[in-house]
Amino acid sequence: MLGRAVGVLDAFAGAESPELSLTELADRAELPLTTTHRLAGQLVNERLLERLPSGRFRIGQHMQELGSLAQREVAPEDVSHPYLQDLADVTGQPVQLVVLDGTDTVVVDRSEGTAPGRGPDRLPAHASCSGLVLLAAAPKPVADAVLDGPLERRWDGTPGAVAKVRAAVEVARRQGHLELRSNAAGTVSVAAPVVVGDEVVGALGINNAPASPRSLAPVVLTTARSIARAMGAPPTGAIPIIR
Repeated sequence: MLGRAVGVLDAFAGAESPELSLTELADRAELPLTTTHRLAGQLVNERLLERLPSGRFRIGQHMQELGSLAQREVAPEDVSHPYLQDLADVTGQPVQLVVLDGTDTVVVDRSEGTAPGRGPDRLPAHASCSGLVLLAAAPKPVADAVLDGPLERRWDGTPGAVAKVRAAVEVARRQGHLELRSNAAGTVSVAAPVVVGDEVVGALGINNAPASPRSLAPVVLTTARSIARAMGAPPTGAIPIIR
């Protein structure tokens, strides 16, 4: 019986629509219609399936919650390196994947590209573009611990004043990514969050690349979404908004 119930759930894998009729469930699970009807009812009772007013079925809330738990077992650095390597190859710039550790960011994966130089493995969160993106999604006590200042300027092109840091964090929240340009240095830094479910699990960034009219943001965003999908996040064409 358990195997048949799993077969009903498996019917959604690879389906063109997230919603299936009872007949479609039975056909894809290769089960009799009456058996499928009984199993689907049991799965609805357990919130593993949801029956819509139209009579069609989709994956239920409890199934999504279980899926989120499975996603969190995969760390971003477990799957990220091929994507970082591709991004470094395309841009020629060092690429870093960072996570928040208290009020600091820590590099968990990197690809050097062809540009010289290697940044530090740990920085205050306000001192890099990626850190500002993570602050935009951080719990309020963590963000406040940084944004209440005073701040030490540590990175060219990163705002050093509290007001400017707060403004950059708000831009990251609103846009779902951040691009900082330093006219004096002629450089640009770009970062995007890696979003799995409702959780920002890391940030992907390129720091202090030579500025050019062509923005690096689209390719950084695409790579961040690719890492998230490799972790089990559903594919999306939308830019993730940090909330």
